[in-house]
Amino acid sequence: MNWEALGAISTALTAAIIAVKAVAAFREVRLTGESARAAGEQITELRKATQFESTLEVFKELDRQFQRDARHFVRRTRPARVAALVPIREPTR
Repeated sequence: MNWEALGAISTALTAAIIAVKAVAAFREVRLTGESARAAGEQITELRKATQFESTLEVFKELDRQFQRDARHFVRRTRPARVAALVPIREPTR
């Protein structure tokens, strides 16, 4: 075997190894992109769940007896208090 043939074989093997590494790198980048996208979707769902839980806590707080009594008090006393604060004036002619 001469040196030219050995150089050609080593060049061909180097090209094959580079091609395999390029394919592996491409797959790795694609998988990383997919996992990043999945992580983004998980964060979005987690944010939605947290907002939902917070909303439920607010509704629980508004449904307590103290809050119901306060709303009832305001509905019952507001018309009289507003009438006392703002006198009704008849339009002048």
